[in-house]
Amino acid sequence: SDWSTSGDRHTATIVYAKDGDFTFDITYSDLAGNSAADYAMDRFTVDLTNPEIKFSGVEDKSANKGTVAPVINTQNVTLTLKGAKKGKVSTEDMLTVAFIGNGQRITFQNFAADMDDIYTLTVKSVDKAGNETSKTLTFSVNRDGSNYLLDEATRKLIKSGFINKPQ
Repeated sequence: SDWSTSGDRHTATIVYAKDGDFTFDITYSDLAGNSAADYAMDRFTVDLTNPEIKFSGVEDKSANKGTVAPVINTQNVTLTLKGAKKGKVSTEDMLTVAFIGNGQRITFQNFAADMDDIYTLTVKSVDKAGNETSKTLTFSVNRDGSNYLLDEATRKLIKSGFINKPQ
C-alpha cells in the first residue's frame, strides 16, 4: 500500500498473496539524513496451497483378491484404517515409510490372508503452514469370498421385510 503517517509513525502494508520464498529488508533515513539502525533481513516462505495426497496400488471402491498394498504419497500424515467388520485396525506393523523430496511415501505390505473386509483408509496431511487436506480410499479384500456393506436405506428395507413399491 502507500505509506500512511501518524506523527512519527509511518506505515505501509505489503501483501504476499502467492506461494514463494521471500526476503524482507528495509533502510530508512529521516529528513536530516540520520539513518535508522540496521534491520537484519528476514527470510520467509508463504505457503497457501493445501498438501496433495496421492493413492496408488489400490483403486478407490475396488474389490481385490490378489495383492492389496496401498501406497500413499504426501507429507506430515496421520492415517487411520477401519474395517467394516474389524473396526479400527492398527497399521503399525503393516507399512514402511520412505522420505522423498519434501514429503513421504507410505507403502502398505500386502494385506494378510485373514484380512478380508471392506476398508476405509483415511489420510490427513498438514503442512508446516497449517494447510490441511483429508482424503479417503475405500476398498475390499476378498480372498475368502465377497464382502458386502449395506447402506442405511437398504438395512431399513431389509428390516421392514415388506414393501409395496419398488425402491
